[in-house]
Amino acid sequence: MTQSLPGFGSPVSVTVFSSNATTGQLTGSRVLAAGFIVAVLLFAFGFSVLASRALQGQVSRFLAAARRLAGGDFSSPIQIEGKDEFAELGQEFNNMSHQLERRLDELSLERARLREAIRRIGQTFAANLDRPALLELALKTGVDAVQADAGRVSIRGGGQEPLAEVLREGSLDGLEAHILESERGALREGGLGESGGEGIAVLSVAMAPVEPGGRTHGLITVISHERAFSEDDREVLRSLATQASLALENVDLHLQVSRQAVTDELTGLSNHGRFQELLGTQVEQVRRYHTPLGLIMLDIDNFKAINDAHGHQQGDVVLKRVARVLAETSREADFPARYGGEEMALILPHTDLEGAYAIAERIRTAIEAARVPRNDGDGVLLVTASLGVAASTDCTKDELIADADTALYEAKRTGKNRTVVAPARAPNLSPAQ
Repeated sequence: MTQSLPGFGSPVSVTVFSSNATTGQLTGSRVLAAGFIVAVLLFAFGFSVLASRALQGQVSRFLAAARRLAGGDFSSPIQIEGKDEFAELGQEFNNMSHQLERRLDELSLERARLREAIRRIGQTFAANLDRPALLELALKTGVDAVQADAGRVSIRGGGQEPLAEVLREGSLDGLEAHILESERGALREGGLGESGGEGIAVLSVAMAPVEPGGRTHGLITVISHERAFSEDDREVLRSLATQASLALENVDLHLQVSRQAVTDELTGLSNHGRFQELLGTQVEQVRRYHTPLGLIMLDIDNFKAINDAHGHQQGDVVLKRVARVLAETSREADFPARYGGEEMALILPHTDLEGAYAIAERIRTAIEAARVPRNDGDGVLLVTASLGVAASTDCTKDELIADADTALYEAKRTGKNRTVVAPARAPNLSPAQ
């Protein structure tokens, strides 16, 4: 339709669609487009929700598995679905879990074995009184416990003696400087000492005394060529050294008690009980093998006068000096003993009367030559002794003691400072007059 409108210089053409059919088609297209867009949006939203939930489910499974691992539960691995990256990650996670479980089981077994070994070692230490065997056990256990390649044990022979190596395991060649540095550190700190260099680690631990102020018993030193020692290694070696120290204390105490039971405290010779035991054993050997057995009984001359004039402390000095002479002039196979009071004895295995007499004379002259210092510092005392000698190849213990005692009484009666042999068994000798 064409129509002239006011204000416009020329006619304006206006087209008007008034058909109802055309308007309906346009509205339907719009609705269809809107519906399609809505459907796409709903599909995208649903897909994103499903993807989010699937991802959240995977992450939740990993989180739950990680929490189980943290709690020590390795019984429920992650369920693997599909072949995507999450499936590969889950497989690797499960592999890691299995390896971790296996390693923890191995560590648990190793720790249990170590605890059991240390427990048994402690029991062995407590029960064993064999000092060399204890030290060997301590060293080998220490080397094995910390997976070392070599080691050594150094101890004191006595309370004031320096440390000396008594046992080693493996080769220590070329490691002397590192070992000395580590051991000096352990002694200085009273505990652990370490040193090392390229490819070498040395760890030393002191076997400290139980009582405060005592000297260190010794050192256990271990060497590794492959790895540095861990804190667990240090703790294990420290525990082992403590057990070894207690064991050595027990050994020393046992030896001390044993010595006291058979040793005269003043002179250091065997006491009367030990003398009787040893003589009885030797007499049995005589009866079985018919070998000669000699016995010397010794009595210090005028001992009561020494006590009366100079005091009992001076008498103790005389007893110690005569006992030392007796021990030094006897043979290694002989058994010196304090019989009682100022009387001493010497058992002479495999010795006939002539040999026993010669030994007795050597003892007598050595005592006569001795010079005993006076406690007041005023010169020295001259001491002599009388000796009785007996020997037999077939007699009882009491008979042998009686024969030697009779000869001793005769020596005292006839002037002292002499040796007399038992009359009934005397060879053709001329005793010193």
